[in-house]
Amino acid sequence: MSNTRTAYVIMPFSSTETCSTDEWTEIYENVFKPTIEACGYSCERARPETGSLIRSIIEKLQKSTIVLADITDKNANVLYELGVRHSISKRTIIVSQNAVHIPSDLSGYWSIIYGIRPAQLSEFRRDIRRIIEEIEKNPDKSDSPISDHLEQQKLQIDRPVIVNETMTVFNNLKDATNLMQTDCRKAETVVMLANRGLTFFGTDDSIISLANIRSFRRLRKLRVILLSPDSRWLSEGFIQLRSYESLDVFKKELQASHIIVESAMRRLCRTRLKSTKSGVRYYFDEPHFRMLLTNEVGYISSYAEDPIIQARDLPVYRVVKNEGSLYEAFKRYFNDLWHNNSKAGLYQQEYIDLETSAGGIVIAKENNAKYIALLRRSDGYWVLPKGHKMISDVELEATALREVSEETGIGIDNLCIERHLGHYSYDETVETPDNPRIVHLYLIRCMSDRLPELKAPDHDEAAWWSIDKSLPEMLYAYQRSYLCEVIAEETI
Repeated sequence: MSNTRTAYVIMPFSSTETCSTDEWTEIYENVFKPTIEACGYSCERARPETGSLIRSIIEKLQKSTIVLADITDKNANVLYELGVRHSISKRTIIVSQNAVHIPSDLSGYWSIIYGIRPAQLSEFRRDIRRIIEEIEKNPDKSDSPISDHLEQQKLQIDRPVIVNETMTVFNNLKDATNLMQTDCRKAETVVMLANRGLTFFGTDDSIISLANIRSFRRLRKLRVILLSPDSRWLSEGFIQLRSYESLDVFKKELQASHIIVESAMRRLCRTRLKSTKSGVRYYFDEPHFRMLLTNEVGYISSYAEDPIIQARDLPVYRVVKNEGSLYEAFKRYFNDLWHNNSKAGLYQQEYIDLETSAGGIVIAKENNAKYIALLRRSDGYWVLPKGHKMISDVELEATALREVSEETGIGIDNLCIERHLGHYSYDETVETPDNPRIVHLYLIRCMSDRLPELKAPDHDEAAWWSIDKSLPEMLYAYQRSYLCEVIAEETI
């Protein structure tokens, strides 16, 4: 079996000022070759060639694992071949019998001065072995001014472009991955929109990695929307642009990825999140872009290119949640898909009662004044805190307390249900009439003497609304009706 670790030696062949032709051959046969072979490399010496045979030299200069260049006496052919090697590869060792023959521009790289006396040759062999070991440990280390320049250019190309304080552009997903993971580790809420989804979640190598899930300690809610295999976008016309696979194969691969994501979501929710706010849903429209949003930043890349182009190779835009940035636009788009234009996945179907919700009118007192906890949506309407019943919930009261606590940030221990106010079915204000639900409302008292700070992880704002003020514009007519009844009772 041939050795895949190869070394190519470029050195003078004919007589030079320092050595005769025979002496050069002796140095190669008795010094260079045995020393290199002792390090586990096959060794070959460049030979003088002309015409088309020069191509074979260039090919060896390109493909050899290591090149040793003896530039003693500044032989023109050797210097030319060294320049070729530096321009197309790394891992080059420069040697010379005289320090003045090594240009000052190259003296700071892998270079050795050697002599031909026995003691000097013994030291030279040790130096060769040492440098080869360094190369094996760091094969991509720069070995010339040319590679320095090319690496600097690559850094400049790969460095993300900061458009302004709200947007940064990365060349591709790989360049953005580390910062995406850092942002996710800081987040309480992460939402994702993708076709397959495994890049973002589901495997040990995903952005949110199951192997390192403990590092995402702050995560409280994870929502994933994936492309349904039944999407009308998946057609024979689309698949013709992807010549390497059939529509059936594409759909099977899509479903296989979804099974992995669903399984990971099930494990995460059962062990960590334990909430009705997380899950996987599926959308049926044409995918326009892939995105990942946290509480503070968003990462967006296009799906609207030719289907043969991989989304991971396209630029990724990091958008910060600031006034006037695109963050809110993408957030609203995702929320609209989640609530109105997607279908529940397996986890939600198995563990959440999607037809039953519970919440309440939370009354708090401070300085003898009474307030009600309200939530403002991104469209400007206000709603009461509520959420889905988990199938494991024995009583609706438990559902109401959990969902109110999650939607307002008020601790469950600070909430006390006073009575059941009633229930209603969605009326004409519902956004999804094909998904009927019954909502149960409770009168809930906040037990503290001061107004606790409200949080709105799922809404744009949470506020304590004085019962002495006129109600804001409410989205649901039945909620407004119950509010008016409670306020009338509390002001007697």
